[in-house]
Amino acid sequence: VRDIALIAALTQERNLLLRRQGAQVDQDRERHLGDQHDSDFFLLMEAWKDAADHTYDLDRCKRLGIHAGSARQVGRAFAYFLRLAESEGLPLEQKPAAPEQIRRCLMMGFSDQLAHCIDAGTGRYALVHGRTGILDRESAVRGRPLITAAEVHEIGHSRMESTVRLNWITAVDESWLQEDFPDDFQDRTETIWDETGKRVTVRRQRLFRDL
Repeated sequence: VRDIALIAALTQERNLLLRRQGAQVDQDRERHLGDQHDSDFFLLMEAWKDAADHTYDLDRCKRLGIHAGSARQVGRAFAYFLRLAESEGLPLEQKPAAPEQIRRCLMMGFSDQLAHCIDAGTGRYALVHGRTGILDRESAVRGRPLITAAEVHEIGHSRMESTVRLNWITAVDESWLQEDFPDDFQDRTETIWDETGKRVTVRRQRLFRDL
């Protein structure tokens, strides 16, 4: 509950981590906050905790490319969400959750924004409903076969498809989907005439909803 309340608070602020701060800031972030590749939220969580642990010190925040004002706002939202959770009788455990548990919780919350990689080089992903997604350039999650996005922004639309930008990415394991959404899977077999090869081919697909 505590970790997810912090994630909910982080989504209220767009600019906790400042962009394009240079190589030195990138190195300092990696040294102090860790090198996170399974979810963009892990880096944001560590950034906020570091800022809060140092009482939002402006010099330290600047060195790590953290917006001190936004970090304070996250702290206020975090406290509010904890009070809300407590009023609902949810246990406010002190021990941090395992990263896999957090990722799985995010998958449950954003399963309608699941996407699978179709081009690791360009960061293009296919989403449900025929949409194509492009990862946010600042995302630490790259090339993973299956992800979910906490935020989706439409950036283009054509007669054939809609293109969106995917923000706040979390890597997902397919086995979690099979365990938590078994009824949303289906297998499809179709027979196709390959004009180039002059032959009949059979294609088998596994679909999660229409993905």
